[in-house]
Amino acid sequence: MPGPPVRHDASEYSPADAAEYVNETFVDNYMLYATTAMLVYELLTTFDEEVERVWSLKWRLPKLLFMLNRYIVRGLLILQLIAGNYPGTSPRFCQIYGYWQIIPPRLAIIVAQAIMVIRLWAIYNNSRKMLLFLVVVYTAEVVAIVTCSVLAVRYTQGVAQPPPLSCGLEALNPDLRQYASATWIAPVGFELIVVVLTVVKLFPPLPPQFKFLDKINLSVLRSLSIATPARNPTLDLLARDSLIYFAFTFSEFPLFVSPYRN
Repeated sequence: MPGPPVRHDASEYSPADAAEYVNETFVDNYMLYATTAMLVYELLTTFDEEVERVWSLKWRLPKLLFMLNRYIVRGLLILQLIAGNYPGTSPRFCQIYGYWQIIPPRLAIIVAQAIMVIRLWAIYNNSRKMLLFLVVVYTAEVVAIVTCSVLAVRYTQGVAQPPPLSCGLEALNPDLRQYASATWIAPVGFELIVVVLTVVKLFPPLPPQFKFLDKINLSVLRSLSIATPARNPTLDLLARDSLIYFAFTFSEFPLFVSPYRN
């Protein structure tokens, strides 16, 4: 939520808090500008790899999701980070921004995790049962995100502020904090499931000394284990990426949720 510090509504700050309020806003804006620079830098420095590895692929769902995530979603995020921090914006613009600002980050999560579903399905050798399970869990996550996002958009109002500040945000419902923070709970829960399934796939079959465990109903876990003890470099790479992504998402989760809890 660019503009005011996200811990409070714009109207909760008194004139005595003006200096601290503006300073915190600037710090927040600098962080968002740095994020924008990183998004542009990563796009430019990996463009040659995209041309080499992606452009020759047929236009199927994985390529469509990749392009959507790389250009459309990234463009919306950059637009939000820049436009939402532009000083002295009009009341009408801030009103629209109050509705729109919650959409790009949630859309980025939904698209990125759709790609994760395809990758995890590939790790499990395109198993139909795994595909069904992932589709059900992913659909539940999307429904939760969309529902909470709609409620958050409905009860958020953008307000104009004098320069050097940009748009501020006002909560129209005391339950807005619960709606807004809940949009981040579902993605973290889904990502935890993805990480667990990925790590389990790395486990080799049980050694002979643990055959007594066969008496226990571990058919599900055994079906998830890798077929041979040999390591698969591609599987290791996907597992590493999943763990890094989850660690980043989980570490950012308190930052996303705690402002709404104060």
